[in-house]
Amino acid sequence: MDKPAVRRFSINASSEGIFVTACSLAFAVLFSLPLLEHLTDGFFVDDWDYFRDHDWSDLRTVTYFHQFPLWSPYQCGGMQALASPQSRMLSPFFLLHLIAGSTVGINLEIPLHLAIAWAGGYVLARSLDFGKFAAVGCATVFPSSSWFYLHLGVGQLDFVAFTYSPWIVAFTLIAIERKGISWAAAAGLTLALAFFEGGVHPVAQTVVLLMMLAVIAAAMQRDHWPLTILVAVGLFALGFGAVKLLPTLFLAIQYSRPTSADQYLSLGACLASLFSREQAWYRTLQWLDVGSMSFTESGTYLSPAFLIMALAGVWAAPRRSLPWILMALAFLVLGTGSRFGPYSPWVLVHRLPIFSWLRIPPRYFVLLPLCVAVLTGFGVEWMNGWKPPFGVLLAIVLLASGTIDTWLICPQNLFVGSTAAEPAIPKSPVFRQFNGPNQQMFSVNNADMGISNCYNGLMVPLGFVTASNQPGYKGEEYLLGPGVLQLSRWTPNVLDYDVEVKSPTIMVVNENYDSPWTLIQGRGEVFSYNGLLAVRLPAGRQRLELAYRSYPFLAGIVIFCLTMLVVLVIMRLEYVSGELLPARWPPRRP
Repeated sequence: MDKPAVRRFSINASSEGIFVTACSLAFAVLFSLPLLEHLTDGFFVDDWDYFRDHDWSDLRTVTYFHQFPLWSPYQCGGMQALASPQSRMLSPFFLLHLIAGSTVGINLEIPLHLAIAWAGGYVLARSLDFGKFAAVGCATVFPSSSWFYLHLGVGQLDFVAFTYSPWIVAFTLIAIERKGISWAAAAGLTLALAFFEGGVHPVAQTVVLLMMLAVIAAAMQRDHWPLTILVAVGLFALGFGAVKLLPTLFLAIQYSRPTSADQYLSLGACLASLFSREQAWYRTLQWLDVGSMSFTESGTYLSPAFLIMALAGVWAAPRRSLPWILMALAFLVLGTGSRFGPYSPWVLVHRLPIFSWLRIPPRYFVLLPLCVAVLTGFGVEWMNGWKPPFGVLLAIVLLASGTIDTWLICPQNLFVGSTAAEPAIPKSPVFRQFNGPNQQMFSVNNADMGISNCYNGLMVPLGFVTASNQPGYKGEEYLLGPGVLQLSRWTPNVLDYDVEVKSPTIMVVNENYDSPWTLIQGRGEVFSYNGLLAVRLPAGRQRLELAYRSYPFLAGIVIFCLTMLVVLVIMRLEYVSGELLPARWPPRRP
């Protein structure tokens, strides 16, 4: 029953590429209509303010100051920009923001990522030797689940990086099948791209999926090659991602972000997250030791029509379905959190580096629909092999039913943030720190001021800066002793001052201290003065120039270039040997 007879359609690669592109864009438009109808609207509820503000800060640094955003004085009194795990400035879509502006650029990203997810699901199915009809079924399940619309509706923009997961898995499977290191490099590059888009959760969870997939494949094939490919994917991901990974690691060494492992949903809440048709962002669920939490964090709707096809796939191909069944169960159990006590998989994984930063265990439900999507593909493939036209018609009815079901439920959540803009704050003639109302980051920054009381997703100790609208404010730069201090140039990454003091003293800058700040002109010593950026000055008159220099970033660029060079050499060698491209597409499995 593992190898049902399947009717194949003859179609060349270029035609299939056009077909996949058209279908993915059509799916993206259909499932993002509520957002496309408000393409120029800015959203500011929940996490939208946080991510839109970071995007505005990066664009401001690039377009107005013509600097690379390494440091942002606009958030929380000053914080690292590129090194922030949720920074998205290295995303290729940042170019779209430069062209169309921050608001339209971000809003366009959402449907484009839906198209990426659909196309990735199709390629994943083809890498498993599914027919084209089954590949359409597989491609539809993952991006139609409510997880995407719930997270994006409330502004958790980093979750778009999950749309790369099908591509990463597909490239890894092709690398295992073809024994091609170039395909492992493609998987590693895509994994690095997900990290560039701020996807800490997507990267961590996709890595867990790849590890399980490689171990299961190695055990079933009795071959070490899947594990070799897993290591290769990891090395290439580290090499390509070094340009952001190294700054982030240095930041993590300074500041950790441990979160509680004692969290879980009730059984009823888990069932509601997966099967309830009331998939609305404003719903709340009860958590252990947390109280109520938004439905957004756990909602991952699985349409009954898709589940029927998935069960049919398990029945039709039990051996080929086994890895995906095991991985689906693993993510289901991980998503239940600490329900099974100190030996719960969530608790054990939570002890590992990076994973200890992650919180809210039901976020592990996100990759559950990806596993169900593959099982659905098995089911469509089996039905397609029935005597015409009964199997094809049944598969079409179930696939259409599931698509309509999810379309009626999920896309409406993208309209959550269509609210009026935050109250405008009068623009400041010069940059200064400001204590904003209710942590409204975007409105304060849009007034050319830095917000001192913003949401701090890094858990970096802050609170050293005194805002201009608070008692005790001494200015954005001041001397602790007598003298004359004048600001000559202000930019996010470079500060110039003219100073004259008759005796040694200290100059204080009203921004948080960070070690990459370097004195590149003038005499003095940069240090932390009660958490603020400061310089010990000798007596005399001089021009001071402070610059933010990130050596991990420069080292990351070198590593990225070396990794790219290695990949080009490998591609050349595999091309000459005929191993770069599969002998047939998709690769046939025994």
